[in-house]
Amino acid sequence: MPIPIFKSLKIITLIGKGRHSNVYKVLNKENDKCFALKRISKNIAMHRELDFYQREKRAFDVLTPHPNVVTFKAYDEEENEAFFILEYIDGFTLQRIINESRKDEEQKKISNSQIKKYLIQILDGIEHLHKHNVYHSDIKPENIVICGERAVIVDLGSSIISDKKTVKYRDVSFLGTPGFLPPEVADMVSRSDVELPFVDLWAFGVTMYFAYTNHVPFVSNLAAESHNNVKKLNVDLSILPYEVREILEYIFTKDKQKRLELKEIRKLIMRMNCN
Repeated sequence: MPIPIFKSLKIITLIGKGRHSNVYKVLNKENDKCFALKRISKNIAMHRELDFYQREKRAFDVLTPHPNVVTFKAYDEEENEAFFILEYIDGFTLQRIINESRKDEEQKKISNSQIKKYLIQILDGIEHLHKHNVYHSDIKPENIVICGERAVIVDLGSSIISDKKTVKYRDVSFLGTPGFLPPEVADMVSRSDVELPFVDLWAFGVTMYFAYTNHVPFVSNLAAESHNNVKKLNVDLSILPYEVREILEYIFTKDKQKRLELKEIRKLIMRMNCN
């Protein structure tokens, strides 16, 4: 790889494939430290609406380090590819951990107290992003990596950087995952105002639902059907523990007056009984 800052890196293995990128575990031969190398094809992300690598670069340019957000190390690019060096997180996605926890193997069971701890850390990471006017816009179980007792938000390629908390739908391109986007984004007809902090809080709610059920609400094989499920609030909360259901009722709502802010959601989660 003919890029000066990358010359000392040796690719160990492919650790992830996304919609527009590959992520590799790499070794810095000069100090024997491992990092993650994210390699993005500009041919895929060349359109303004699909500017994943520009969004991720802008987000890292304004962010400061936080234990619950992946740490940026370096960036470089060639004509057709962009490269990010990030911290290597030796763990698994929340999606995989919950999936395996719901199987019969007792040693892989995850306790409600662990889930609670991860959820609070995810909120801490989201809060840090928002303090820097960065709105992740694609919070989901696949974009949360668990390393020991630590939950880390990754993949900032869908991020929106804005000093305005409320934006016009027409002024912003949302690149997040259908089902994880709130009703005002899913309803592409009404084109109502969008509160950017709530975009991440809605996705957090979907992630929280998954953590307790191993099922992702709203999401279908078809994007249009996923958006329609969100618009209709087609979700079964009855299968959830009461305290979880109570919190999600304040998230899965179209009534903006009823919605809770991040700090209020965190308080409710911290009060939850983990039995």
